Amino acid sequence: MNGEGFKFINFDDAAQWTAEFESDSAKIQATWGTEIKDGETLKTKCGKVMSSDSEKNKEDIENVKKWCGIRSISSQLERKGKKFLVNSKEDAGTLTGKWTATYNKRKENQTSRATLGLSGTWPSTDQNEIERVKALCREKGNSDFLVKDNVIYTAIENWCTEEGAKVDVRP
Repeated sequence: MNGEGFKFINFDDAAQWTAEFESDSAKIQATWGTEIKDGETLKTKCGKVMSSDSEKNKEDIENVKKWCGIRSISSQLERKGKKFLVNSKEDAGTLTGKWTATYNKRKENQTSRATLGLSGTWPSTDQNEIERVKALCREKGNSDFLVKDNVIYTAIENWCTEEGAKVDVRP
């Protein structure tokens, strides 16, 4: 799995294991049983599967890829039911409206631009800035979802999802 860019969650990172379990607990328990009840028991199960004969446990290996590794921020957002606008399959007109609504909400709230990686003050014209926001969302959305870097996750959630148009985040 290492050749696939898979990064196993660090065994010492209890918060990351807990977040992984909580983000998909129903499916984890439906697949591996209700004895997997928290991040600690998920970590134990993942360790057992990884140390077993992977040829006999191909299905479990697929589950390890889902629940035992570091995923991208966009993957975490989608798992949480958020509509990450970068990956949207909607028609261009609808999608442009959603990007604009989310951007306008951030501007209306005067949300910190630095959290996404923008500098300076809010511009008077938005179109070039929205394109810059899209590029930053694409770049940062592919970053690792790490519980300890919650500020980045929250910024992506607020700036890069359809739901961001409904969130009040003021400085």
